[in-house]
Amino acid sequence: MSVKFPAATKRAYRRIGLRRTFVMCCDGCITFGVGEVTFGHDEIKRWDSDGQAIAGKGKKTRHQSTLDVEQKVFSILDAYLQPSSEMSATTAAEEIDKLFPTNTSSSSLEFTSLMHLWDLFIVVVEQIPWQHPSQDKVAALMKAIHDLPNPRTIVIADWDNRQATLWTDLPILDDVLTDNVETHGIIINNDSDEEKQSRIHDINFQGFAARLTAEGVFDLSRLAVYRLRNVLEEDPDYYIAGYDKVGPHLDACILPANVWVSLAAKTIFGFCRANGEGASRNDMAGGKHWKGSAGFSVEQWQFWKQRLEEIAVNDEASKETRAVAKKMKETMIAAEA
Repeated sequence: MSVKFPAATKRAYRRIGLRRTFVMCCDGCITFGVGEVTFGHDEIKRWDSDGQAIAGKGKKTRHQSTLDVEQKVFSILDAYLQPSSEMSATTAAEEIDKLFPTNTSSSSLEFTSLMHLWDLFIVVVEQIPWQHPSQDKVAALMKAIHDLPNPRTIVIADWDNRQATLWTDLPILDDVLTDNVETHGIIINNDSDEEKQSRIHDINFQGFAARLTAEGVFDLSRLAVYRLRNVLEEDPDYYIAGYDKVGPHLDACILPANVWVSLAAKTIFGFCRANGEGASRNDMAGGKHWKGSAGFSVEQWQFWKQRLEEIAVNDEASKETRAVAKKMKETMIAAEA
């Protein structure tokens, strides 16, 4: 399965020229392949933070050094994520930590080096099916990094010299995740390969986000609201050919919502019962058919269950979608116990 990355954006330079491949073999093992990579070549071409090309020949620039570290992190992930691997999450976290020494005179780390780290995690996790055991291993590794002993305060160079705690704050992660939220799951046009790949990546990414949220590593519960809102609170988009009918709309949108309910129903219900931190945030506003307040609430939880019950008997939805809706409601009821 080849990997395609989003079209160039203000940060897409960190991905241009780098392609990674994930293959799950019949025996369950994982093969990560790297292609179109210029690591180790005499001439390296990358893009800087302003989108300008950088070419280095012979002499290593700091950007090239960052990419060298990325290659080493990739090798750690490749070894650790194999289902048969005996490497613990703590060991993998410690090995990654060794690659990020702070500048002794200024206690600083480059913004770009941290950005490349988390972006690599996203690139890898997008390609692991959301139910595969290696998704659990990625979440365990993120928790192990977050919980590494002896946290230290750092200054992040090229990011207004902001301070952060390494690794408790998981610095820069929120920026990288925000970029990925903007490029995931977008319905582009009917049945294109790009659209299908985007939705597959989105489903796998949601599995990663739901695990981080459920484990208390990093709260991405706003994504649960977005994905549940798409299928349970919105009408079909009449401007997108092929998805302007109820059935195709439900079939496409229920899958990422199901990921959140399957992996984090208890956590979501906890937010609803507590009225949810950030319940009034504008970016968590409800959809067209939700008339209550923004954010999490028990009332919205009940509304979601009601809508799932309706979808489970809606003949416009596929048989598979109706079954998923029924299972989602059962999982939500079980989470209330």
